[in-house]
Amino acid sequence: MHQRSPLLVAALALVNTGAVSGAHTNRGLLFGPTPDVPDQPPWSVYPSEGWCYSELDEEVHYNHPESMEDPMKCFDVCKKHYPATITIDFSTDGCWCQDGCLCREDVGEYDTYLPHNMELDAVPSCNDFWAEVSAKGPQRHKRHHRRH
Repeated sequence: MHQRSPLLVAALALVNTGAVSGAHTNRGLLFGPTPDVPDQPPWSVYPSEGWCYSELDEEVHYNHPESMEDPMKCFDVCKKHYPATITIDFSTDGCWCQDGCLCREDVGEYDTYLPHNMELDAVPSCNDFWAEVSAKGPQRHKRHHRRH
């Protein structure tokens, strides 16, 4: 009986478990876990494109001053207290939690933190948004002017 070397047995085991197949290799199985990549923010930042308005629109900086440290901390505080949060409005003025981005207010003054699955061109300025809502009938959304 022919005895296989331990190296050959290990290589066959990797192939049979799916760690190596065709052109794809699972580096975690071959070389151990890969280093953790820091959490990437769930948004893209568009400078001076206006803050996102949504139904939630909750400010948290007064009760949670730690939310003013940086945008990611703002998002973490929002998710903890308002789980429906998908994006934030963050500036030196404060931290607000948003559950969407119906429109962009104060374009030219504030940055837009837009979720990756949304396109900036698909989100109108609030002036255009409110004009369209008014033309369609009774206004369902309350307009918030909070930064002037």
